[in-house]
Amino acid sequence: MLYMDIQIYSDDRYLKYAVDSLKTVYPGRRQIHFIDVDIFPTIKALRDYIYQETTDIQRIIFISRGMLLAAVLAKEIDIHISAPLIHWRACINRMPGKERECALLKLDNILTLHRLTYRERLLAAELRRSTSLRLTARTMDYSVKQLQTLSMSIYRKMNLKNTNQLHFVLRNLLH
Repeated sequence: MLYMDIQIYSDDRYLKYAVDSLKTVYPGRRQIHFIDVDIFPTIKALRDYIYQETTDIQRIIFISRGMLLAAVLAKEIDIHISAPLIHWRACINRMPGKERECALLKLDNILTLHRLTYRERLLAAELRRSTSLRLTARTMDYSVKQLQTLSMSIYRKMNLKNTNQLHFVLRNLLH
C-alpha cells in the first residue's frame, strides 16, 4: 500500500504538519497539491506558480485564511484554513479540488476579468490608470453617478465590499 502524495505550499508550519499527519493509506497513488492562496502577492504569481511547479499533480486544492486575495478567488477556494478537522479529512478523502488545467483556466478568466461586461472591463482598465472616479468620468465621458453604479456592479461581481477594495485589487492584485 502507498500513502497519498500530498504536497503543501504554505508558509504556515503548523498547517504543513497537520495536513501531513492526515495522510491516509490508499491502494493507488493519488497526488494532491494544497496551495495557500494568501501567500501570493498577486493572482498572476499564483497562476505562474501553478503553471511552473505542478506539472504532475492530479488535483489542486486551494486553501485560504480569508485575506483580500481570497475574496477575489472566493468561488475557487476549496477549504478555509480554520475549518474543523473533519472537513480537512473529508477534503483529502473525497479529493475535490480542480485539475491543473481547469485551475489555470479559471485563474486566467479572473485575470482577464472574464465575468465582466464590456463596459465594466473598460471602466476597470481606466480605473487602473487613473487615481479617482472623477478623473475616470472625465476621461470616459460618463457622469460620476454612472461610474459609481458601474463600479458597484464590478465589486459585487468580484466579491468585494467597496470601491476602495476594487481600486486596490485592480492596481495591485490583477497585474
